[in-house]
Amino acid sequence: KFVKREELKEILTELFNYMKEHFNNEEQYMQEIHYPYLNEHKIMHKNIIRDMSYLIQNIKTTNDLKEKLYTIMSEWLLEHILHHDVMIGKWIKAHNKNTKEEETKQEELTEDSQEKLEFIYSCPCKTTHALSYNEHLDILYHNKNLKCKNCQQTLFYFKNPI
Repeated sequence: KFVKREELKEILTELFNYMKEHFNNEEQYMQEIHYPYLNEHKIMHKNIIRDMSYLIQNIKTTNDLKEKLYTIMSEWLLEHILHHDVMIGKWIKAHNKNTKEEETKQEELTEDSQEKLEFIYSCPCKTTHALSYNEHLDILYHNKNLKCKNCQQTLFYFKNPI
């Protein structure tokens, strides 16, 4: 079935409104639990909303829409939800101490959560570098530059966490 441009805009506007509401609720929750990466998370949300808004305002063709929507949704679903939102759950598990009995379990959870989620970076000499979540966020949101010890060149993001 052929879908008119205006119908697409209406559907995307509904999705856009849902995303804004979801992000707002998530940010309120992160603030309540004192999540340490709240500011970085807000920037991620702001970037996704900005991209989605631009997409809605600038739909020209169905193919153009498909391509741009795929990029935004894969960034939101794959990168954001599967990696960054999952970190909220890991942080909660590592910091949720209720009873003495729970503390023993908590020590195990903390050890598990310390297994590093690695973000793969590379450099011109093709060395791969496994960076922690903190290092990854520092590069993305705090303008930190890390250099390869071999070639002394700036690292660039290569691959999602393993």
